[in-house]
Amino acid sequence: MDLQTLINTVLPLICVAIGWFCKELWNAVQDLKDDLTDIRTHLADNYVKKEDFASRWDEVLKAVHRIEDKLDALRK
Repeated sequence: MDLQTLINTVLPLICVAIGWFCKELWNAVQDLKDDLTDIRTHLADNYVKKEDFASRWDEVLKAVHRIEDKLDALRK
């Protein structure tokens, strides 16, 4: 087997392997983009909205202030 035949045999095999690998990477990136889009659409449904969190946080702070006032009254 001469050098030219070896090159003509091995080079296409290497190109096929590289092409397959690039296609797999491309498909993986596309799947990740689809997953990211799904996460963005479902994120608002699964987590507390900012306004709801703010109102609940105000209730927690009021309760903490009441506890603090009671502790201050006990110290005096």
